[in-house]
Amino acid sequence: MDENSNQNPSKFDPIAVVDDLKKATTALQKETQNLNSGISGIDEKLKIAELLIDHKLKILTESISDIQIGVSPEDLKKLEAYKDYFKHYKLSCIFLCS
Repeated sequence: MDENSNQNPSKFDPIAVVDDLKKATTALQKETQNLNSGISGIDEKLKIAELLIDHKLKILTESISDIQIGVSPEDLKKLEAYKDYFKHYKLSCIFLCS
């Protein structure tokens, strides 16, 4: 009889297992390299984004620091004219709301 015909087909084949492990290891190494290159690309994009945000924030801060708000003399006169009205309103509310 032939020697191969007596062997169990489900018998463990260490050579095939080693070959499969080598293939899987190679595939994992390639995937790891792809992931690492992807991560470095993302890191570079984050650095560029950070520089852009810092630059825009600097421009915005400079723009805001130049803004001045003031009340014109005419507006001050109008506010003074309403001062008596508001005093009367507060007193009326105190008496009516009590």
